Amino acid sequence: MGNVLVIGGGFSGCAAALLLAERGHRVTLVERAAFLGAGGRTQRYGGHPYTFGPRYLETADEDVFALVHRHAPLRLIPDHETLTFAEADPGFYSFPLHEDDVERMPERDRIRSEIGARDPAGRVDAPADLEAYWVNILGPTLYAKFIETYTLKMWNIGSNKELPAGSTWSPNTPPLRSGPRAAATVYAFPSGGNGYDDFFEKATSDAEVLLGTAIDAFDVERRRVHLRGAWRSFDVIISTISPEIVLDGAFGPLRWMGRELWKLVLPVAEALPAGVHAVYYAGREPFTRVVEYKKIFRNEGPSTLLGIEIPSTKNKLFPYPIEKERALARRYLDALPENVFSIGRAGQYDWSLGISASIRQAMEVARVL
Repeated sequence: MGNVLVIGGGFSGCAAALLLAERGHRVTLVERAAFLGAGGRTQRYGGHPYTFGPRYLETADEDVFALVHRHAPLRLIPDHETLTFAEADPGFYSFPLHEDDVERMPERDRIRSEIGARDPAGRVDAPADLEAYWVNILGPTLYAKFIETYTLKMWNIGSNKELPAGSTWSPNTPPLRSGPRAAATVYAFPSGGNGYDDFFEKATSDAEVLLGTAIDAFDVERRRVHLRGAWRSFDVIISTISPEIVLDGAFGPLRWMGRELWKLVLPVAEALPAGVHAVYYAGREPFTRVVEYKKIFRNEGPSTLLGIEIPSTKNKLFPYPIEKERALARRYLDALPENVFSIGRAGQYDWSLGISASIRQAMEVARVL
């Protein structure tokens, strides 16, 4: 059995540590923060638990569900609902949009005409960019109302023509629904009051865990790193951080977008309607989403906590879905030597990878070692 280094203690890193230790490998996990779990760690503010953004386990992967459930028992969230606020109307609508929402919009006649004229399959001849893609699917009115400004502020760009077609939408979620919510995936969240914390702790219980530890230098060709004043060598390295860091920026910097989370406690038991966990804001507001954490954790009390998410360049959370950046990331990933793996959203430089897909990547790496 081998000596394995796991870099990063988020979902994919903890899952990799768990699965490799179960297979008899000696695992060392290095995490720069003072805690495991990254944005999925349960924090507290004003007596309320929260995570950095809502961290539902949205999955159709039974193996991933079972793995998390074994260490942090999950409960299904069948009543999960999300809204979008359109300031120009003003009005709140379903997210994703439903065709029934159109009937409540002031421009409903024009929108119905534009929807009727679209390609029902949502195609254009080789759509050149995100704007062309969305205008074809929704028509220009719905695009302007719900997509254009939201995407511009989400990615801090000047035009949606900078993004490739279909690059900012889950392929499992229809952009304009005409029936009930698709049941291909389930929404779940741990039933305990501490969220996924038990999963992070139990998953790493058989590993050497070095918290609050930064890696000073990388020598991936020889599978060694310099930390805590000494070089340490490993048979395998599994990284969940950006590949540009592991390879010392050899090909230049990758572009990242981040988020700030503003926390607001209100003196009411609940702020959002029953079943509504979050509201997206598609207009000129500086924030993109407001989440009510009481709905997720199901804690009780006379007040409630809202998390207000604001796009920011102060941290690096979301890889850009731009082909130039993807090509650079592929160059980094292709340069990784044998027995050095890069997994997860940051490790793969793929913003679309959520909790389930990141854990699945850990499973696939563990399977071949």
